[in-house]
Amino acid sequence: MRKIGFLLAVYITGFLYGGFARAGAKEFSLWNFRVLPTAIIQESGKNSYSAFIGWNPNYAFTDKFRLGLNAAGTFLEDANGDSFLVMEYQATLGFLVSESFEIEPALGGQTWTKGGNTRPLAGLNLSYLFPDKLLGFLDRLVLGYQYYFEKSGKASQQIRLGVGLSF
Repeated sequence: MRKIGFLLAVYITGFLYGGFARAGAKEFSLWNFRVLPTAIIQESGKNSYSAFIGWNPNYAFTDKFRLGLNAAGTFLEDANGDSFLVMEYQATLGFLVSESFEIEPALGGQTWTKGGNTRPLAGLNLSYLFPDKLLGFLDRLVLGYQYYFEKSGKASQQIRLGVGLSF
């Protein structure tokens, strides 16, 4: 088992330091945003549809690895048609798996202001990185899955498809 762990560590280290020229190492990027239309599928059967708008600063440690932040929000409607704010905050780890694709696991929390619940949120985003920015600011397509752990022991699954913008 130790040999497998050692080989995995060597592979990951080689992967992280192998070097794509996509993004520079040791680079801080502050002006990144995402617009992600979202379907929220609740175990209770009350599904919602909205769009999360988020700020996503990050720091690239190497050409293939970056640490980031997701601070996002949206408005949802309850069963009575009243709107309430949903905010989320996550730490993200981006791994460039090819020149065009990135995998980004994320962990954090999400607050639903109706009911005052702040609960854990775990997710995974897959991004297709455009070779050149479209319209000078669109840099990626994002497909995401988020799992929100509700207080009742139930969960909400959130499926997102949108774009990333960088300035």
